[in-house]
Parts: sequence; structure tokens; C-alpha cells
Amino acid sequence: MDRNRILCDAMKKRDIRRFAEERFLLGYSRQQVQNELVLLHPEVAPKRIAGVIRYLAPEATRSHFRAYQQGLLAVMVLAVVLELVQTFNAGWIDRSQPWGWLSAVPFATLFLGYSIYRWRGNGLSLLVVLSGMGAFGMMEPLRDMFNGHADQWELGSGSLSLLISILAGYLLSRAFPKFKVEEDPSGVGPPRIIFPSETGMAMM
Repeated sequence: MDRNRILCDAMKKRDIRRFAEERFLLGYSRQQVQNELVLLHPEVAPKRIAGVIRYLAPEATRSHFRAYQQGLLAVMVLAVVLELVQTFNAGWIDRSQPWGWLSAVPFATLFLGYSIYRWRGNGLSLLVVLSGMGAFGMMEPLRDMFNGHADQWELGSGSLSLLISILAGYLLSRAFPKFKVEEDPSGVGPPRIIFPSETGMAMM
């Protein structure tokens, strides 16, 4: 794929996202936006349009799942603070350098948190995996806890990772659910994309 094709695809994706977000502000559902965009952009595969729309949230979805989103963000902030405190206490920071503390900042977590704050769901699956892997770090502290000498820092960090993974997985499956692809029975027309009914919104 040449550079012009890549730029063209990026522009289409950005235009689709902008159009969808404008419609969501007017109360549209994903299905309504999908149907409209398929008519406006017949040159773009319906499944590709749906892949962009899926990870954006209509207003009804934001309202219904706001408490879970805010809870996830709060736990992520707490996990970042805990990680920074652990790093400083362990003395891994080169304090002689003015910007040495930057090496301790978990920028990946901050980036994912900002994406979730903007109701972009495409980073949730990565967050589920990364936090799930972090939760495995609880195994040894849990074993040590029964022996009476657990590492409280590791236990706390693993607990937060597990909670983040659970909340992120819940939001991914409920606020940004998968769509179905129904092939045209005649085999002539394009496949039809079917989004699940939006929570808190009657589909038209």
C-alpha cells in the first residue's frame, strides 16, 4: 500500500469518526449512523465503517456507563500513583538528573486513560490484557500472605491491576459491544452490519 493510499484511508477514518460523533450528539444510535454512512460512502466497506463506529459511544451509552468509566479512571489514577510511590521508594530514580523522574511515569497507562476519558473504546482490549498480566503478580504475594510475610505493595498493585482488567473488560463488552455481519442472501449486495441495541436507547 503506497503512502497516498494510507493517507486517504486515514482521512476517511477521521471523517467517519467526526461524522459519527456529530450524529451521536444529536442522539443517534450506532446503527443509525452506520446506515447513514454506508449510503454516504459506498466506496468504503461497511465492516470498515462499523470498525470505527463500534469504538465510539453514543450519548445514551455515555450516560448509562458513566459511573463505570469514572470508576475505571479513578482506579487507573490510583494505580499510577502507587507505581510512582513504589518506584521512588525503591530508589530506581536517578535524582541527580532534572528529568529523571520521567522514567518512572507509566505513559502507556496515561495514554490509555486519556483515550477512555474521551470515550474511545479501542484501547480497552489492550488495557484488559496488560492489566490482566499485571494481576498475575498477585500470585506470589498471596502465597506469602498465608505465610505471614506478604509484600503489601505488590499485593496492592496486583489488586488494582485485577480491578482495572475487570472494569475495562466490562466496558468493552457492554459499552462497546461487537457487531454482527449478515451476508446478503442473494450474494449480490454488500453485507449488512447489525449493532446490538444501545443500552438506554430505543433503536429505530
